Amino acid sequence: MLDYLFIFPIPLLLFVIGVIILNTKAYDINSVVGYRTPRSMRDKRSWDWAQQMMAECFIYYGIISLIVSIILSVLCIIFYNKEFVPCAILLLQTIGIFGVIVKVEGNLKKEHERWDKK
Repeated sequence: MLDYLFIFPIPLLLFVIGVIILNTKAYDINSVVGYRTPRSMRDKRSWDWAQQMMAECFIYYGIISLIVSIILSVLCIIFYNKEFVPCAILLLQTIGIFGVIVKVEGNLKKEHERWDKK
């Protein structure tokens, strides 16, 4: 039963990180803090846009992931109670984090194309 408690920090952490970044004053491009990819570090405009998008995605994904994790945990405790279930939920959460990266990079690429046309 305690194994299921270890699945909640990831969604909560993503939510908190998203809120902090969203409410933090814009900072310069750096190699320590923020969403750091070659595309996001191309210029200040890309950097600011990527930080905003990543923060929003982390907030939404954190909430959705927490809700889904709670529902799956309750259902598994009631009906299935197996040890591998928390690992499966953690795996789904990790896949979701990579999904956020893919979404931000894809949208940033579209924004670059749009900006380059101007």
